[in-house]
Amino acid sequence: MNKRSKARAGQTCRKDSSIKTSSPERIDLFDRYVGRRGVWLCLIALLGICSYVFFDFLTFSRLYVFKGIASDSYNAVLPSLIHLSRYIRTDGIPRWSFYVGMGQNVFPEGLSSPFTTLIILLPFDKIPFGIAWLEVLKIVLAGLCFYGYLRTIGLTKFTCFAGALLYAFSAFIIVGSAWYSYSATGVSVALLLLAFENGDVPELVEIY
Repeated sequence: MNKRSKARAGQTCRKDSSIKTSSPERIDLFDRYVGRRGVWLCLIALLGICSYVFFDFLTFSRLYVFKGIASDSYNAVLPSLIHLSRYIRTDGIPRWSFYVGMGQNVFPEGLSSPFTTLIILLPFDKIPFGIAWLEVLKIVLAGLCFYGYLRTIGLTKFTCFAGALLYAFSAFIIVGSAWYSYSATGVSVALLLLAFENGDVPELVEIY
């Protein structure tokens, strides 16, 4: 094979092995059109998808409590939330309770999570109806925190928008929300990533 044939073969290989990429013009157009409204667009999308996915639970047609694979929500978590809600109204800050086993310490129990604190502030008979609303709050917060994290590391608004939705509605958060604690972990992870990348509050506001 002469030099000219080798050169043509090399060019053919480079053409065949090259990966076609989409034009960045569409992404640039999205960024220019959205501007500083990206976080609001992300919020609207998160709320819209949550309203569709959790419609039956948000309208109280169903309770976000399960007896199947996620039966811990019915057998363990819900009774614990109701117990804490009653305890803080009768005895104040949870310390010791004879309603758990033969009696044991229940501090801090779920009070270590701000989301648990929010739900137990409801009357104990309203807690089953408020769980779905709390899960939607966690999903939205997880998405917004992850959006901020992606903006912090310099990605485009389109990438941040898509990444926030993919993270907020990932299997870990959505399927894990049936156990209530995993969705809170999703918020914590996104918030920690954001905090690690930027701990300066004024600069953080500018990012959004």
